[in-house]
Amino acid sequence: MSNAPPIEDTDLDQAADVTVDHCAFADIFELAAEALDDGVQIQPRDGADWFRIDDDAVGCIWWPSNRSATARIDHCWVRDDRRGEGLGAALVLHLIDAARESGAETIDTYCYQPPLYESAGFEAGESYNMRTTHMTLEVDDE
Repeated sequence: MSNAPPIEDTDLDQAADVTVDHCAFADIFELAAEALDDGVQIQPRDGADWFRIDDDAVGCIWWPSNRSATARIDHCWVRDDRRGEGLGAALVLHLIDAARESGAETIDTYCYQPPLYESAGFEAGESYNMRTTHMTLEVDDE
């Protein structure tokens, strides 16, 4: 797990200037290796849509088979030397939009940084393995 400090004041305004690109899992292989060095395991998922911000951040959305109309944000990671620049916020906002456009009614995630997700409208649920928190967002039709 990352040793990044908790996010106290997430500035989602920084996210507006960041470009998030859709990609294949093969395109983020080096990022996945770097994330593993940081304690975060990023692995392929069937049917996942992967997104990246240059060589600095990665994340995906996928559809758990046991939950209809629920998309899951997963494998989000930002390089340590780029944290605090709004990349995580940009990635999460983009993943929310992608899930909404794909027809999700609910989005969930198990995250290490609940304040980031709370600032995007997620509500905290139970903790998982005392490291991550389950969070959900009911999607509105914008």
